[in-house]
Amino acid sequence: MPSSIPRIAALAAFVLALAACLNSAPAPASGGATATAVPAPISAAVPTPAPISPDALAAPRAYETTPPFPPGSRLSRIAQGADHICGLDESGRAVCVGYMPDPPDKDAEFSEISSGLAYACGLGVGGAISCWGLGPAVDSPPPAGAFSSISAGRRHACALDSDGEAVCWGDDKYGRATPPPDARFISVAAGTRRSCGVAEFGDIVCWGDDMPGSAAPPEGPFTALALGGDHACALRTGGETVCWGDDEFGQASPPPTAFSQIAAGAGRTCGIAREGGLECWGRVSVSDRSEKFASVSAGYDERVCALTAEGAAKCWLESPPA
Repeated sequence: MPSSIPRIAALAAFVLALAACLNSAPAPASGGATATAVPAPISAAVPTPAPISPDALAAPRAYETTPPFPPGSRLSRIAQGADHICGLDESGRAVCVGYMPDPPDKDAEFSEISSGLAYACGLGVGGAISCWGLGPAVDSPPPAGAFSSISAGRRHACALDSDGEAVCWGDDKYGRATPPPDARFISVAAGTRRSCGVAEFGDIVCWGDDMPGSAAPPEGPFTALALGGDHACALRTGGETVCWGDDEFGQASPPPTAFSQIAAGAGRTCGIAREGGLECWGRVSVSDRSEKFASVSAGYDERVCALTAEGAAKCWLESPPA
């Protein structure tokens, strides 16, 4: 038994030496097989989405040349903004496509509809006005009362009351400027920076900011009026079109056609001929006499749209497809 004591002592010394070596060994290098990665919290890996601003909603968004109205839609009116098209169906309810919601009251019935840059306004069957979308013409409520017609400009809108007096609201910088107090109109048009009306005797009266290269409106009598970006056009009694203002695009000499309706937009003008054909000149050049059209809208984007006599919407791009 005594002879085993040295062996036990030697074994104990070896165990102590081995433990000392293990405790003094260097730690494994980072990235080695023994390293363990701690995953980051999920909340740190998923970015918080930025809020959508009104400017983003109003930014242009491409859609097909034929706007996607519900299948079988038969529209009686059409109005076009920067990136939306609105129409009135057979029951007078507003239907919009693009970056534009339907009106707050989806069951409201309208007799007219008009579109600005990023908003639309409808004239109720009782003469009340309702506007929706984005912009000063929506932020400042439309006037109360009964009106006979409405026109939405880029950022302001105007309407005629039952006495033919013009009332405007929205952006007060240019076009909303107070209409002449004693003037009575048979029609009114709101544009980019000004408003004009056809007075009761056929002369044109304008207010707001002057258009580039503008001159005094031509002598009448006129029956209809349309304001584009920086130009205006009017129809004489016999259907002749007269334009004035910026000559770069939309004023470009109108075709020698007798029109029953005209519409002006950002750099283009369109008219529906007496027999129903469509003509557009300026940035968008269209001549379509293959069918009859009931109404046309020039709008603020790169296309013009019109309604056929059957109520179907057709659109043409700024560079029309072959």
